[in-house]
Amino acid sequence: MGKVILRDRRKIPPFNEPARELSVLTKPLWLHQRDVLARYTTEEHEVDSLNVATAAAVTRLSTGEAMREIFASRAFIYILIASSVVAFLGYGKALWTISFFIRSHGLSTTEAGLSMAVVLGLAGVFGTWLGGKMADRFGARSGLIGGGIATAVWTGVAVLLYLRARRSPDTDDAQGPPVVTELDVVTGPVELR
Repeated sequence: MGKVILRDRRKIPPFNEPARELSVLTKPLWLHQRDVLARYTTEEHEVDSLNVATAAAVTRLSTGEAMREIFASRAFIYILIASSVVAFLGYGKALWTISFFIRSHGLSTTEAGLSMAVVLGLAGVFGTWLGGKMADRFGARSGLIGGGIATAVWTGVAVLLYLRARRSPDTDDAQGPPVVTELDVVTGPVELR
């Protein structure tokens, strides 16, 4: 990636120095920026105005070069594989769930479609909103840890709710709540004595 440095000689009040000459502790700001961006840049250009910057723009990569650059990243390959598997399994399960509700619980296609649409729609709306709020509040510093903790907590809650539903006297094994019966297919029956 190329870096274009725009020289701006205007003095920043109240320091009365150009921004480039400001310092953090004893290190100039331009040196901090160079150190942070050094890993991500391959070339750098210093220019006096944006017009010169656009004229001396970094050469563009061809599509093949860009694809080679992207697929050279192991992290990108892992993310691509993981998201493909998640999408494949998620869409397959979503299609299976609707036909399962219709066959096992006697729902009409309208009832099954409506119940799935409401649940998935609400989960999508509130999940997006809550995820955005959490990202704004916690940011990158604790995103992975927070996501792992939230997953662990909600998995525990789901297991507890499942076990409670299995113990409920009004739950008939043949026609139990749809979520419980769907989990039976995955985990097998649970006997609590």
